[in-house]
Amino acid sequence: MASRRLWLVVAGIVVLSMGCSKAPTGPKKVPAGGKVTYKNAPVEGATVSFLSDGKTPTAVAITDASGEFALATSVSGDGAVPGTYRVAVTKIIGPPVKSTGSMSMDDAAKAASAPAQKQVSPIPEKYNSVESSGLQFTVKEGDKNHFAIELND
Repeated sequence: MASRRLWLVVAGIVVLSMGCSKAPTGPKKVPAGGKVTYKNAPVEGATVSFLSDGKTPTAVAITDASGEFALATSVSGDGAVPGTYRVAVTKIIGPPVKSTGSMSMDDAAKAASAPAQKQVSPIPEKYNSVESSGLQFTVKEGDKNHFAIELND
């Protein structure tokens, strides 16, 4: 009976240790990022999307105050899988959201049924889609992979 318990404990440890493995998942990723500017100024808070042909995972990032971004595929900053990507850059500014703390069910229902407020983009709309942006970049293993994305009217 004691040997059976020992066997179960050993089997449990093996199963748990397999779940804690740090083996890489998916295709190999390389560091990649860049800087987004519009009218020679950095674009803060824009979403940069690198979309592939469907065989390679998409990589995304959000620009910081200096317009810089680091692409992520699975986890923050893990980079992108080498390949060619079409790129979209989006930034939407909407009306400020008022925080009223807690609200009654009636107030919540009124807020939900209120007409949507218009959201605007401070960058040209053509960059919102890979079909119209005209942006394409190739991520290469062993390269710097720092892409300067200069948005124009």
